[in-house]
Amino acid sequence: MNETKHYVIKTKIGAEPKVIEDMKARLMDFGSLTEIKNTIHNIYHEEHMRGYIVLEADNLFVVEQLIGKHANIMNTTHIKGIKAVVGELAYEDAQQYIQVKSPFEGIDIGCIVEITKGAFKGEQAVVVSMSEKKEEIKVQLRDGLIHLDINLNPKHIRIFSNPYKGG
Repeated sequence: MNETKHYVIKTKIGAEPKVIEDMKARLMDFGSLTEIKNTIHNIYHEEHMRGYIVLEADNLFVVEQLIGKHANIMNTTHIKGIKAVVGELAYEDAQQYIQVKSPFEGIDIGCIVEITKGAFKGEQAVVVSMSEKKEEIKVQLRDGLIHLDINLNPKHIRIFSNPYKGG
């Protein structure tokens, strides 16, 4: 029995859903590559992996066949939106990349963060409170004269330093 491997495929950012749809269409009962259907096990794409897809397959040859890398040899067309097969991932590494991470990961009350979106982009602030239920954090700008509290989505900040993690 072949051991399943995880291959990283680089795509155009935003094209991931269309690429996956095209791959699955080729593997359907009426698709052009139904004979390799049992060698492709899963296709992963998580939102935090912009521009990348992870494909579970038996070997690199079937991955290249599926994406049409050697289109002139294998009599298939290249799937639009795919840039390259980046390489193979170990199982442990693949699990690390495909697991969805909490947007609050690494953020603690008292962290110094940089705001990355909105009117205060580029400003530093201190995390005052967090609400996972509302998916927002409250920060206080680090301006010496003004103490302004702002509610932000945790995706719109970058951790500058975390005093609790030695940062």
